[in-house]
Amino acid sequence: MSLSQVGAAIYCVNLPEVGGIESLMANKDVTDKLSILPDFSITELLITLFIIPLAVQWWCPGAESGGGGYIMQRMLTAKNENHAIWVTFFFNILHYEFRPLP
Repeated sequence: MSLSQVGAAIYCVNLPEVGGIESLMANKDVTDKLSILPDFSITELLITLFIIPLAVQWWCPGAESGGGGYIMQRMLTAKNENHAIWVTFFFNILHYEFRPLP
């Protein structure tokens, strides 16, 4: 972000219509969008945010879950086969569900 963009943002927040940063953050249109995590009580949103990205990215060509070198190194350094399976599963969940979330 350039200095002119920061200056424009500061100018816009200080406009009388906005009323400053405190007034902006207290606005009802803004407060529901401030949370980094979605509302998990809405089932349609849960399907949209978790199941569809997992289904699309799981079989994506060139993805690491397809047995790439990165995963293979981690599997070979695991204590036993069960640890290798669980660490691969854990990596896939974190990589495909939580990394694209923000």
